[in-house]
Amino acid sequence: MDATLLAYLGDGRALTAAEVARLARMTGHIAGMQLAKLAAAGLVCTLKQGPHTYYRITPAAMAQLDADPRSGASPEGEPRSVQTGPTDLRLRRARTCYGHLAGRLGVAIADAFVARGHLILTPEGGDVTERGTRFFQTLGIDMSELQQRGLRAGGVLCRPCVDWSERRLHLGGALARALRNVSVENGWIECPAGTRSVVVTRAGSRFYADTLGVHLD
Repeated sequence: MDATLLAYLGDGRALTAAEVARLARMTGHIAGMQLAKLAAAGLVCTLKQGPHTYYRITPAAMAQLDADPRSGASPEGEPRSVQTGPTDLRLRRARTCYGHLAGRLGVAIADAFVARGHLILTPEGGDVTERGTRFFQTLGIDMSELQQRGLRAGGVLCRPCVDWSERRLHLGGALARALRNVSVENGWIECPAGTRSVVVTRAGSRFYADTLGVHLD
């Protein structure tokens, strides 16, 4: 088993086998087999989204790297990096993804919700806590109605979504779309026509900083 592949996942991003293969300069087939062995050993977890399978280092493996960085060192020393997602800096900063917020903004908001105990968000699924329900109600989101409507439509209230550029989790599902709508209605963001990029307003910057501790700049 080639544990040096962990070095290429050591920044916490979720990568495909093909992306890890490019970093490690090996074939996709070999990278896939080695990643499967790492998954079986509990050192990486898999996230399936659409046609893609992503690999992400587990907390246990991250702790192992932190304790002994040499255990995941690449033969050349510092691991190479790979560009994921769009090159447009505006899209990387903040954009929409199937009606919810993505990019650095979306990931930072999701991290803040988890850190404050509003959400439980893991690669396996998501859930809203009682504390989160109260918080989202203060934003004007009717959580009871949102959940009932979602269940009737066969939708999901809260789920993880692998971010295209950050390759970390942002929030998806009906709650995420409601949060985007509330953000537009309150003037925290603007969504220009003809693009997926999102503009965070001055009022939005204050809200995200004061309420969630999210600072993009």
